Amino acid sequence: MHNFLEEIEGFWLAQLGDLEKEIKKKLKDNITRISQEITRMSYLIREMEEQCQQPDSEFLQNIKSTMSR
Repeated sequence: MHNFLEEIEGFWLAQLGDLEKEIKKKLKDNITRISQEITRMSYLIREMEEQCQQPDSEFLQNIKSTMSR
């Protein structure tokens, strides 16, 4: 009985290890994706700030393309 319980414990520990690796990979992927999105949004913010310095007519013409991104 003791050996059987050790085998079951080993199985569940291995499952837990695999799950931990999977969670760490997903977390890393999510962090990468979020970092990329932050970079993209920062670029758009800078672009909008620059466009705000333009005359109103130019700003209004360019705003639609900027907002669609």
